[in-house]
Amino acid sequence: MPSRAEAMPYIVLEALGAGMPIIASKVGGIPEIFNGSDAELISSDAVSLEGAMKAFLQDPNEFSKTMPTVDGLKSRFSVETMGDAVLNVYQKALYR
Repeated sequence: MPSRAEAMPYIVLEALGAGMPIIASKVGGIPEIFNGSDAELISSDAVSLEGAMKAFLQDPNEFSKTMPTVDGLKSRFSVETMGDAVLNVYQKALYR
């Protein structure tokens, strides 16, 4: 997902939720998915993408260890959690 701009791409959440490692750029909401740690994320340029792809191909297991855990993702991005967060924002705005 070497995007130059993204909001909160569900494809990243879905892939990681399925236990798949991904290569993604540090734009938009993607760093939030990675707990704000962008060490695993790349700049959106060809050289960074090439380096990440080589790192994965050289040692897929080690690369996969840098991904967020499925349980951690579920605790922060489940339908219930995200729905509650949206409702809280609207409730706070309503009672101002």
